[in-house]
Amino acid sequence: MIINNATIKEAFQSFNTVFNKAFQEMENQYPRVAMEVPSETRDETYACLGAVPSMREWIGEREAKNLSAYGYTIKNKDFELTVSVPPE
Repeated sequence: MIINNATIKEAFQSFNTVFNKAFQEMENQYPRVAMEVPSETRDETYACLGAVPSMREWIGEREAKNLSAYGYTIKNKDFELTVSVPPE
């Protein structure tokens, strides 16, 4: 194969075609570790319960344990990442 502008351009076009085809056919991985939560407000506040106390052997009277409650707020922001490949 002779290396010149035409063959390099053809190689880049082939790479671009293969990459785009693989990108479109790829299954999203983020649903395995995250969930989408729609939001129409500036921020979202989530309430949570603390850790459940450990079990103990039941001897005598019941001992009521309190759960702790807390919350956190996430401000909605837009994120993006755009990359470019320099031309020849």
